[in-house]
Parts: sequence; structure tokens; C-alpha cells
Amino acid sequence: MADNSSFNYSVGLHNVGSYRVSGDPWVSGSDSQAANEEVCYQFPWVAKRVTIYNYSARVLRVHFNATGSEGDVVGGLGSGYGGQHYLEVQTISGSSGGVLDLNCKCSQIYVSVPDDGGGAGHYRVFAELTGIPVGRMYALTGSGLTEAPAGSDG
Repeated sequence: MADNSSFNYSVGLHNVGSYRVSGDPWVSGSDSQAANEEVCYQFPWVAKRVTIYNYSARVLRVHFNATGSEGDVVGGLGSGYGGQHYLEVQTISGSSGGVLDLNCKCSQIYVSVPDDGGGAGHYRVFAELTGIPVGRMYALTGSGLTEAPAGSDG
């Protein structure tokens, strides 16, 4: 019989079993996030999926890095490429829209409300958590996250 005493099978970023099982639920959000405000949601474990539900009458922005971080994540007027390293969650209109479903591993996300004269942001963040400690997660930076992707106009 082979000696398997040095084999240590555990959860991890590249462990398929960590993603195949149902995730532990995690829910948070805001009923009154002000315009031009950014909130960071840090998960206690690495998430395998994150879903944002927008219940407000305004568009929300979701990104993996802070707006003030290197690379101009959100960008502004006259900033060339302008960052645009975010996804927008459209408003709820009837029974459609208002949901952004991200099937990706991450340990945190940011939600920001553009300063466009609208009201407060009202939304929920739902994450499916793995058993992977956040200390094992790498920083989500680089092309398409904090830098202009190759072939873009920036």
C-alpha cells in the first residue's frame, strides 16, 4: 500500500471541490447609499459567485477595486480611456433588469453610486461563499481591472 502521509487535500483557489458544492449564503446591502459614495463589501471567505439586486430608480456601478486606486477604475470626463473598469446594474423596470450576476471568485467588491443628480441607491449584495480563506485570494488587478485591456482605445 502506498504511503499517503504527505498528501494534504484541502480547500483552495484551484481545488475543484471548493466550487462544485453549494456556497454558504452571505447578504448585505444598502437602503440609502448616497450619490458619489462607494462601499466596499469584504467577504469572510472567497466568494464563488456574487449577485447584486438593484431596487432603486438609478444605475449602480460594481467594481473589484476602489475608485481611487491606481488605474482610474471608474474614470471621469476627459480622462482618455476613463477607467471604465466597472459593470453597471440597471434599474428595476417592471419585472426585468436590476440584477447583475457575477460568476467569479473574489474576496471583495465595491458598489458606487454615480453623482448624476438621482436619488439614493437601494440594493442587496448576495454572495455564495466557498470555504477558502480570503488570505489565499490574489489581488484582482491588471488588464481589464485596473489597466486598459490590449487593443482598447486607451
